[in-house]
Amino acid sequence: MNLKRIGYILLEKLHLLHTVVDIGEELRILEVVSLGPWKHVIHTHSESLYDENRLVFSVQRFLEKYATHPVQRIHLTISRISVISQFLPLPDIPREKLGQVVEWQVSKLFHLSLQDVVIGYNVLSRIHFSGSPGWNILAAVMKKSELHLYHDIIQEAHLLPYELVFIGHAALLPYIPSKSDQAEGIVIWQTHRILMAIVEKGEIVQYQHQLLPENRHLPTELKQLAQFFTEYIKLGGNYLVKIHLKALSEEEETYFSEGILESINILAERAAPPPRFLKTPALSPHYWDMYTLFTPLGASYRIPFPLPAKMRSRLLWDGLVQWGLALCFVVITCGLLFSPWMIITHSQYTLYKKAEEILVSGQAVSDEDLEKHVEEVRLVQTLRQYQQEKARYEQLLSEAQSISIESSNLKMVIVSIAQSLPPDTRLDKISFQKGKGEMIGKAKTPQGLQNFVKALLDSPYLSGITIAEVKRNETQTEVEFRILFEVRL
Repeated sequence: MNLKRIGYILLEKLHLLHTVVDIGEELRILEVVSLGPWKHVIHTHSESLYDENRLVFSVQRFLEKYATHPVQRIHLTISRISVISQFLPLPDIPREKLGQVVEWQVSKLFHLSLQDVVIGYNVLSRIHFSGSPGWNILAAVMKKSELHLYHDIIQEAHLLPYELVFIGHAALLPYIPSKSDQAEGIVIWQTHRILMAIVEKGEIVQYQHQLLPENRHLPTELKQLAQFFTEYIKLGGNYLVKIHLKALSEEEETYFSEGILESINILAERAAPPPRFLKTPALSPHYWDMYTLFTPLGASYRIPFPLPAKMRSRLLWDGLVQWGLALCFVVITCGLLFSPWMIITHSQYTLYKKAEEILVSGQAVSDEDLEKHVEEVRLVQTLRQYQQEKARYEQLLSEAQSISIESSNLKMVIVSIAQSLPPDTRLDKISFQKGKGEMIGKAKTPQGLQNFVKALLDSPYLSGITIAEVKRNETQTEVEFRILFEVRL
């Protein structure tokens, strides 16, 4: 198992790789990596469905042989001619009653027993009939026995289905012309089928789906085309201005274009999909109808058929479990990647903590590494102390400004004292009253106190410098002092 295959398996588990399997006159597979608005087709394949009686086995074999990875999660689509679809123009009735009217209309059109079939429908748009409002409905009918067969495929192949939908009309969507007050036709040939539709105001209103025989006869196909469009005209449809067609070859397109013009006197031209339909590169038109599952354009033209309730709950639970496992894997991986850094950080923190304890207790250090850390801690503490003193002086300056000291000389006295203060000396209190002041502080050494007093004597803003009190702490080398002075105002 190569790395690409493992990557596809992981993407599918996270519901980012979507596998679409279509069951029609052939089996087709489309694999798309979808991450929000970004989508990329990674694989497509198709083969003829040779054994209709062993459909479950055929689908299992097809997935095992052609999928890029062991498929578990799947979009199952149907484009078989056995699913009968119809566009129904209905009058303006309440939306909640549309389901009952669709069932009645379908049973009347196809003479089917509602007990033997399952009916799905989509409301395409609001339309008008001779000035009266109404609904344009797309409905599809499938036998319950065939629906159960698709359920068996899902069950026996151990698949988690996102949906089970009919996409018989989706191949026409890229070729729908822009909105027009007049009607236009679309004819698309595919490998095993031919699709015909009438478009009014940018929406399909009539549709026919025919299977191509193995021995094709072009005049017979031309006759079927002419009959489809002639019936629409006879029923009083809108004026048909032209027909867009795409055949299997340029020679066939020329043959049908000339034949339609001669037989029903309607202009036929080559159909070309607009560039807005697909944004993925190198995707064959053979798979455009399957890709509509990922485009807003195809949302209305997909007919959903029911899935067993337990399958939907299984898919939801599967998504929660897979994303939960992915998040756990990411957390564990990040933890393993960052664990060396965390271990180193913890060991460094332990050494610094021990260095702080040694610095406080004054113990002798024999380990060179530990002595280096003790010196770093001492420097950090000194720097922190200086920062605290700086913050205190800034606060004193701020408080002095807040009480509106108007004398510029008095401001300069404070600046002079701050400039005279040595690094190993700090002030705890400074006060002024009627031209006299008092300073209380501490010096780490007597020399520091001497340097401070000498700097004060040299200040032009101070006079009458007197050391009123000096105390030496017996346990420490610090000297506490109180200095009196006069301010020259």
